[in-house]
Amino acid sequence: MRVLVTGGSSVVGDYLLPRLARAGHEVTVLSRRPHPDSAWHQADVARDPVWDAALEDTQALIHLAPLPLLPRLLRDAPAGLRRVVAIGTTSVYTKVDSASHRERELVRHQREAEQGMIGSCGARGMVYTLLRPTLVYDGRRDKNVARIAALIRRIGFFPLAWPGRGMRQPLHADDLAAACVAALTLPQSGAYEIAGGETLSYRAMLERIFRALGREPRILPVPVFLYRAAIATARLLPRYRALTPEVAERMNRDMVFDCAATEQALGIRPRPFTPEPMP
Repeated sequence: MRVLVTGGSSVVGDYLLPRLARAGHEVTVLSRRPHPDSAWHQADVARDPVWDAALEDTQALIHLAPLPLLPRLLRDAPAGLRRVVAIGTTSVYTKVDSASHRERELVRHQREAEQGMIGSCGARGMVYTLLRPTLVYDGRRDKNVARIAALIRRIGFFPLAWPGRGMRQPLHADDLAAACVAALTLPQSGAYEIAGGETLSYRAMLERIFRALGREPRILPVPVFLYRAAIATARLLPRYRALTPEVAERMNRDMVFDCAATEQALGIRPRPFTPEPMP
């Protein structure tokens, strides 16, 4: 199958591209970053024209770039495009009632993008698969586990909004990549929540990250109200502006999903939370 991948230089792209190659697909990759491989095309999906003559025979699109960019991409897609696989987020459930205007806007944009994708695919008879993952990690350059590990390396401990009992299902980026490849053979359209193969508390997740770093866990318990105040202060600095006080509450809120139907439909079995050694 001739497959176009957007966002190929993303964390999931690192694992997806080798899987597609092993499965025998003919792959073209779009990325904002230059790449020496001739199969890579440098383009900004948000601004640049994408569908040139070289991509007219594309049969499937795997969209790893931000979901709100997808409806624009589909408007000009070639007639031969018959299948779309896209990555959304379970934040559309977990942040829908957030006190943060920024987070509510994120949910709104995600939902609008989902509806735009579904509408475009339905109008053109394309099969779509929307995957909404939980906390995605690889331990190297993701925005979740890798960032926690970076903070631990920098200060030697982790401040936790006590008691940190919110349940999580960390999903390895390679398992999400496997789901993308499996989705290329699904017979009909659908949206699927996808989670890691283990449910554990936020505190237990932290302890495992410490051990992956070769360190004994050093977790500083902080009352939620103090944690919120600390975040509000930290947001005065540009590098922490994206943080929201709601982070404190979410450390004690369950964010879990029943993904048995997803695993059965895609024929996958995501791994337990096993961060690789991170010296």
